[in-house]
Amino acid sequence: MGHNLQMNKLKTWLSAERGRGAALAAALRVPPSFVTKMGNGEKPIPVHHMAAIESFTGGAVTRKEMFPTGWHLIWPELAENSEQKTAPALSSKALGATFAQAA
Repeated sequence: MGHNLQMNKLKTWLSAERGRGAALAAALRVPPSFVTKMGNGEKPIPVHHMAAIESFTGGAVTRKEMFPTGWHLIWPELAENSEQKTAPALSSKALGATFAQAA
């Protein structure tokens, strides 16, 4: 059921506004078709993209929801404070600049 939850949350977020898939794909530096496949459950959401997805969606899709069985092993800081609020969403422009600076 966890995999279904993760894809349903992402799919719901993606379908709520036109262009979200393309913007998320650009931020993650993956093809838009890959984002579509993650949303449809055809491809699992890679763990290394989960924090960026959570941030980009403004917490609408969380790491806990994307990886319900082992999130606490990868992100122990989330386990320390389970009521911790997620970071506000970054605009695709701001996130792109962040990724560009890191490169």
